[in-house]
Amino acid sequence: MTLRSKKVAWVSLGLVVICVLTALRLKIVNDRQLAKARQIQIGDSMEKVLSQLGSPVRSDSEYFSYASWSYGSRIDFNSGFPWLKGRFLGPDTNDLAFYFDPSSNVVRIQIPQR
Repeated sequence: MTLRSKKVAWVSLGLVVICVLTALRLKIVNDRQLAKARQIQIGDSMEKVLSQLGSPVRSDSEYFSYASWSYGSRIDFNSGFPWLKGRFLGPDTNDLAFYFDPSSNVVRIQIPQR
């Protein structure tokens, strides 16, 4: 084995380790987020959702007499090219989402099966 092929092997191994660690971190973060989301109940306030989960990825103003906040990715590599999610009328079906009434209380919770 030449010196160059050893370097390529080490760099490849390093990239694989980085990818595995990143995937593991994302899984842990996602599991924690879902655990926090399950503590939120119908009737809870926007403030409680914000304190539990932080700022949403997307916040929609009132489209159909409700406001919605969604926690999910803007990119979905499972959907095929171009991978960007277009959310024109509310959250995606695979997003964690909260719907609020005009008085800013939770009226519906969407927790995806991940």
